[in-house]
Amino acid sequence: MKIERPSRNATMWFRLLVVASIVSPAATAAEIYDPPRYCDAAALRVDASLRAVDFRNPQLGVAVGAHGAVLLTNDGGNSWQASESTVPFQLDDVAWLDDQHVAAAGGVYDPITGISRGVVVFSADGGRRWWRAADQELPRLRTLRVRAADGALVAAGDWSAVSLQREYESRDGGKTWKSTGELDGPANIKSEPSSQDLLAWVTATRRPVAIRDAVRTGDGVIWAVGDHGVILKRSSEQDPWEFSRAPGNQTGVLIISKQPTTVAWPLLGREALEARNRVALLILQKQTPRQFDSTSSSLDLVRQAAAAAGVSAVDMEAAAGDGPTGDGLRQRAANWMSIHRPAAVVIDQSLDQTTKTAFAEAAISFGAQRVIGYSFESRGSMMLHQSAMLPRTGVLASDLWQDAARIIAPQDDRVHSISLRSLYDSGSSKVRGDTVTSGLRLIRGQTLDSEMESATRRQLQISQARLNHAKQVEQLIQNSHSADNFAAGVKGLLDQTAKGDRQRLAWSIYLRLATANPPPRDLAAYNKAMLAELQSRFAGSSLAWYASLRIKAISKSEEWKRLRAVSKSLQSRSQVQAASAEVVPVSPFQVGTQAVSQASAIVPLKVVDTTPVDATPKTTKPDFVDLNWEFHPLALVMREAARRRGDDNQLQSPDSVSANLRRLLGRGEGAWANLLRLQGPGVIAAHATNRPPKLDARLDDECWRSALPPAGSGPHVWCAYDEQFLYLAIRTPADKFQDDANFPSSDQIRDQNLTPVDRLTVSIDSDVDLLTSFNFQFSRSGRTHDSIDGYPQWQPTWYVASRPAGGVVITELAINRRDLVDLPIVPGQTWFVKAQTIAAGDPTFFQCMPRPDDWKRIVFY
Repeated sequence: MKIERPSRNATMWFRLLVVASIVSPAATAAEIYDPPRYCDAAALRVDASLRAVDFRNPQLGVAVGAHGAVLLTNDGGNSWQASESTVPFQLDDVAWLDDQHVAAAGGVYDPITGISRGVVVFSADGGRRWWRAADQELPRLRTLRVRAADGALVAAGDWSAVSLQREYESRDGGKTWKSTGELDGPANIKSEPSSQDLLAWVTATRRPVAIRDAVRTGDGVIWAVGDHGVILKRSSEQDPWEFSRAPGNQTGVLIISKQPTTVAWPLLGREALEARNRVALLILQKQTPRQFDSTSSSLDLVRQAAAAAGVSAVDMEAAAGDGPTGDGLRQRAANWMSIHRPAAVVIDQSLDQTTKTAFAEAAISFGAQRVIGYSFESRGSMMLHQSAMLPRTGVLASDLWQDAARIIAPQDDRVHSISLRSLYDSGSSKVRGDTVTSGLRLIRGQTLDSEMESATRRQLQISQARLNHAKQVEQLIQNSHSADNFAAGVKGLLDQTAKGDRQRLAWSIYLRLATANPPPRDLAAYNKAMLAELQSRFAGSSLAWYASLRIKAISKSEEWKRLRAVSKSLQSRSQVQAASAEVVPVSPFQVGTQAVSQASAIVPLKVVDTTPVDATPKTTKPDFVDLNWEFHPLALVMREAARRRGDDNQLQSPDSVSANLRRLLGRGEGAWANLLRLQGPGVIAAHATNRPPKLDARLDDECWRSALPPAGSGPHVWCAYDEQFLYLAIRTPADKFQDDANFPSSDQIRDQNLTPVDRLTVSIDSDVDLLTSFNFQFSRSGRTHDSIDGYPQWQPTWYVASRPAGGVVITELAINRRDLVDLPIVPGQTWFVKAQTIAAGDPTFFQCMPRPDDWKRIVFY
């Protein structure tokens, strides 16, 4: 059993580089983001999972965790008292400087934008009282330590675009912070434990609880903290582990999901906040890694969303295939059941049958009294409707859906009803009642100890009134006769909505514009009006900064010039439907009856005036500057794109690079630096060709012969061009791009619903702002869908052909250049391109905050 703690020793090896000093709390994370009203952090701290523990001496110790929980002991763990940390966010580490000075650090992510926000609290009286530090420009922090060389407090966490570092120091007990230049080398941030790691603790302690941190005091006592507020103590190697706090606490309900977007979020909230069960969430997916210059991992975001719903523990681990040798599916299932020992297990029915069976059998063998399967929009023995009221918390089930989605997948506006079906019950009774544990005998430690105030009658009335919001939003979009009329309607609706519910509603209106049927006649103007409302109403938040940036993008971008043209020509969706019913013209690349080429085009709608209109609203500048946003790489890239386009009507040298981008490039490593450089691995060289490819997906044409095949599994992209077309060749792993030939065909020629099948999506950003792009989707059999940022009204001319070749699928595309840019492509231009596969059943999302590692730069020669 290994006890992991951040190293307390450090050596000076690099020069001191102070990039950003943090001195005045102009805007704190609490002003940027607050947990939802139904998440009562003060009450949930009693049961909060603990993430870290540290002892100054054998008598004086502090443990910290979720919801800003801080527990203090000054009698060697005989008793633990809660201290008011002043923050509702997760604290990930704690460190003592001396008997009086102690600090804790953690953080949170803004909804929608995912901006990383650091939180530091410190105490100068031995942990009895805590104050918020000047932390407003820090990113999410994960470790704290005292540097042996000089006694400074050192924190490490997410990479910061402000300082271009991940490590910070404080020389005044945690009050103020500045970047250190990572004097001790790369920050040491420990990885998340696997089921094997957590099981080792369960075996050692003989307690069914996940241990998250441990420390040894000077007298040899080992202290361990973990889920459900548990603190364990072992006096010596010969002694057994004993509870120091929360004896017997363990998971009551374990919910197992395939991926974050299939988590039954209202079910989590109902079981934890309403039924007061201790709930743990396990997602059977490998978490996305936290790269050198990225911020959150998928697990970070899920934990934040789950904490708001009252969930006590969240873990993420692939079901099989990426663990230690011999750690197969059944073994992993047994590991997790041994760790939690839940009374009830709820399993996502979208998992494959082998996985569902393995976890159901493991649950039964480890004593679970009930196993339930959940699915969406289907019939079951129990239903949690999407509009159901959760009376204790005073919210709608849809509220929990939307609040979670704004954190884990901001573009996902789906709200589901949840069906539950009994798979196993130790008794003869069926699942009945308002919770999955109805009728079961739970031990005391499987239910929450804290008491939360029930919703007031007024709160219930307010929530009930919001049942009509979906219908009101639909009517608002369809019945508004102009963008101004729409903007006035949005403002009135939000004014009548409770303050805590406004951002949720405003964002859902913005998302609904993309799927409105029929779409507004002037879609671009409606979109800009909604963004302007987000910008003005939520001024000071990162959502407002994002809205402002996107308004500038759609006002000037090459992509939205074409969408505005379609909006002006389109009188109703019937025009698009009529056009789609026409016979598709024969592809100019057709090579005979045996060819696999598929024509996927119609004659585009007539292009009218595409002159960009700068309708950026004039707003009063806030009295503070959010450096985390001002220096965010996306904001810098957008400003560079605007500079190159000459949005301010100033001539710019196309070869020059702004100082802030040179600052990012100067780091020489990381996903953002890789994307922004013009040469090096990952940059796609596109050469002009006099002989277009045959479009038979064989890559034996002259334009592809000089292209070197990239390393790795893909998808990988090659590019060529001539005066008329842009050509792309893509190599995709066959297991990620399954054939859909046997899937029922549709009468619709283009813009088909591709969600039920595997598809490849290609995004092209011709003005390199990463905020707007042309999107092309297609299946192996040639089903297609095209859009601009998800808006399907755009109707370009393009052709696609795919062919399996061993373990990969080769695809060739030809896209009419005039549907992308007005002027011919010339050497020296650069674009961004993204190619990704989407599995059958998974929705298509167009990320509002792009990940740099998803995109590649095309350089035209």
